[in-house]
Amino acid sequence: MKDFNSTALEKEFLSPEEACSLLGCSRRSLEYWKRSQALPFVKIGRFVRIERAALLDWFRGFCQQKNGGENDD
Repeated sequence: MKDFNSTALEKEFLSPEEACSLLGCSRRSLEYWKRSQALPFVKIGRFVRIERAALLDWFRGFCQQKNGGENDD
């Protein structure tokens, strides 16, 4: 099995599998967020790619929203 964590941290655009590995979520959750148009992604031909910086920004906001808007500042 490939170790996506080491390469996912260095890449600008991630595959869905790499994004799941980076976030520690299931592919099913990622697909749900994608379908609900909450997750930022681009489609290049038949391939889905997720910009790493946008994914991490979105995930921080998602976590803050889930935690009632608490701020780490």
